[in-house]
Amino acid sequence: MHVGEVMATWTYLTAMDEMLRYEEVALNTTTDDELRGMLKDAYKISNQYILCSV
Repeated sequence: MHVGEVMATWTYLTAMDEMLRYEEVALNTTTDDELRGMLKDAYKISNQYILCSV
């Protein structure tokens, strides 16, 4: 891999990891059931992207 490709990969993984933290905060602070369902789906998808990338 080219150094730019490696850097882009690490940047992507870092961004996805941060997204997981924001989704966890939102899940822990919301009381709306519909929003909780959407956040759980988003969390699951983000987590799958991280697991597939590593």
